[in-house]
Amino acid sequence: EAVWAAGGKLVAVGDPKQLQPIDAGGIFGSLMRLHGKSEISNIQRQRTDFEPMLKWLDGKSRRGEGLSPDKAQALRELPEDARMAALEKLCEQDPKLAKAFGRWRNRFDFEWMREAVEAFATGSAKEALGLLESKGRLKLVSGQNAACELLIAAWDKDKTPIEKKTIVAATRAEVAELNLMARAKMIERGAVLDGQGIEAEIIHRDDTRAEKRFAPGDRIVFTLNDRTLGVANGVSGTILSIEHPNGSAHFKVELDDANERDEKTVMVPASFGRFDHAYCLTNHKSQGRTFDSAYVLANPSMADREWTYVAASRSRFATTIFVNASALGLVDPESHRDSNAPKTRAAAIEALASRMRRSRAKGTTLDYDDAPDISHEPLAGLRGRDRDMGTVATATRTAAAISSKAIERARALLAPLFANASTAKAQRNGGLRSR
Repeated sequence: EAVWAAGGKLVAVGDPKQLQPIDAGGIFGSLMRLHGKSEISNIQRQRTDFEPMLKWLDGKSRRGEGLSPDKAQALRELPEDARMAALEKLCEQDPKLAKAFGRWRNRFDFEWMREAVEAFATGSAKEALGLLESKGRLKLVSGQNAACELLIAAWDKDKTPIEKKTIVAATRAEVAELNLMARAKMIERGAVLDGQGIEAEIIHRDDTRAEKRFAPGDRIVFTLNDRTLGVANGVSGTILSIEHPNGSAHFKVELDDANERDEKTVMVPASFGRFDHAYCLTNHKSQGRTFDSAYVLANPSMADREWTYVAASRSRFATTIFVNASALGLVDPESHRDSNAPKTRAAAIEALASRMRRSRAKGTTLDYDDAPDISHEPLAGLRGRDRDMGTVATATRTAAAISSKAIERARALLAPLFANASTAKAQRNGGLRSR
C-alpha cells in the first residue's frame, strides 16, 4: 500500500523452490502466478574449475613446453562455455597434454553438477541421484554413526580452506554432533587451540541454552543481528583470540566477509550468546551461502524437494550427499507397494528419490481464488461475508433439492414392494383373527 500510494514500483526477488518459511508462507509463488515474472534460469553457482589446468599450462608455456603463451592467455580470456571446447581441442594435439586434460576433467569439471541441481529443483530426483552416483558423490551408509564418521573423514581429507567448505545437516541434534566431530579433528591437527579455550553459554533460536567450548581457531557463526557488535544472523568467521578487556571474555573474530561497516575483525563478548560452532550448519542457515565444497547429511524424513535443492546447490564445485540407508526404508510408505522389495542399492536410491521428489511448497488463499462464476445467481448483489454465506445457503438448498428428488425416485421404485408387504400383513392379521 505504501509503494502504491507513493506511485512506486515494487520488485520482489526470490526463489519459491527453495526452503519454505517457518511460519505461514507461499506468498512469493502466488504473486508470480498472479502477476507473471521475469526469470533467470541459468545456474551460475556450479561451474568448472579451470584454474588448476590453466596454471599448469602457464607453467609449461614459461618453460617452452605445451601451449605458447599467446594461446594460454587466449584460453583465459574465452567465455566459460567456449573455454572447455577450445581447451579440449588444443590438448588433443599432444599426448601428454591430452592425458593431463583427462585427469583434470575428471577432478575439476562440475558442469554435471548444474544438471543435478536443476533436476533436484524440478522434482527429477532419481536423475539427479544417478548423476551423483556416477561421480561417486552419493554415499549410502548403514547406520547413523557410520554415515557421520564417513562424512567427517571426507570433510577432513578435503584440502579446501576451512572457510570455503561446509557440512550441512537437517536437525539441530545432527548439527551439534557433526560440529563436535569436526572440531575434534581440528584440535588433533592443532588448528584449534583448545587449551586456550573457554566455556560459553549459547542461546538457541527458541531461547533454550547450552554450554559449549570455544577456542582460538574455532569456526563460529552468529545467529542474531547486532549492529553495535557488527555481526548479523548467518555471518561466520574464525576466532583469532580470546581477550579479557575489563575482566570479561571477548572473542576476537575475523569475519569471512566484511560487515556493513567494512570491518573484517570484530570483538564479541562471550556473554552475547547468539553464536554457535560453524563447521556444520543447518540447511536453513546455509541457504544463500556459497562454498567451494559441501558435505550433506541427508535425513530421509526431512529431505523433500525444497530441502534437497538447497542442500545440493551450496557449493561451486563439489557436493557429496551422505545418507543413513538403515533409516531410509526401502519402500515409500505412501506408495502402497510391497514392503518386501529386494534390499539392493538401486532400490535404496529409488526409495530416496521418492522422498526427494516430493514437494512441500506452501500455498496461500490466493491459490484458491479461481472460484466458479456464479454471477447469474441471486448472490451477484452480495459482497464479502454475505456472499460467502449466500454461497453456502445456495449449496445447501441445491443439495436438499437433489436429495428430495432422489427420495421421490426411490419411493416410486419401491412402492410396489411396500404395497405387497401391506397386503401380506393384512392377510396374516385376518388369518389370526379367524383362527
